[in-house]
Amino acid sequence: MDAQHPQKPTVGSLFAGVGGFDLGFEQAGFATAWQVEINDINRAILADRFPHARQFADVRHCLAEAKSAGNAVCPPVARWIAQNLRAAYA
Repeated sequence: MDAQHPQKPTVGSLFAGVGGFDLGFEQAGFATAWQVEINDINRAILADRFPHARQFADVRHCLAEAKSAGNAVCPPVARWIAQNLRAAYA
């Protein structure tokens, strides 16, 4: 990063809904790199609101994208949901 062209940190969003957390991260200076949402209508809303981010329907398909984004993070709430789903289906 240089002073003239600062690079925003990126965030990836699991179980994104309509992007409430993502909007908050972007207002705090982050760039949304990718989003995962299974609901087609919510994913269409995400595509409209975040045209620069890639949308995925299945969390299993975003892993390569998350790795290539480098400093992508997931919100603690999504992490909590993922842990509970993993436990429920184990």
